[in-house]
Amino acid sequence: MLTLHRHVLVPMTVLAVALLAPATAHAAPTTPGAVAATAVSATAIRVSWQDPDGSVDGFSIERSLKSGNGFDEIAVISGTARSFQDNGLGTGVTYY
Repeated sequence: MLTLHRHVLVPMTVLAVALLAPATAHAAPTTPGAVAATAVSATAIRVSWQDPDGSVDGFSIERSLKSGNGFDEIAVISGTARSFQDNGLGTGVTYY
């Protein structure tokens, strides 16, 4: 399952990627595209994406142990970043 919206859901381990809009922007930023998740190890995953218009100042990376709610911010990264590696995940644990 792959759903793009306010949060980005990816197969196996799921991380949410929320957009941080520039302070001067009036329009909502474009949703990232080409989202992919790659297992780096049994306890790490790399999520990558494309920013179609470069309209964000940064990305808030969130994850949850519950589907649809309970998201906690685990990182804030630059708007020029196109991937994030999440380390120290539990083996056999499903993240959303």
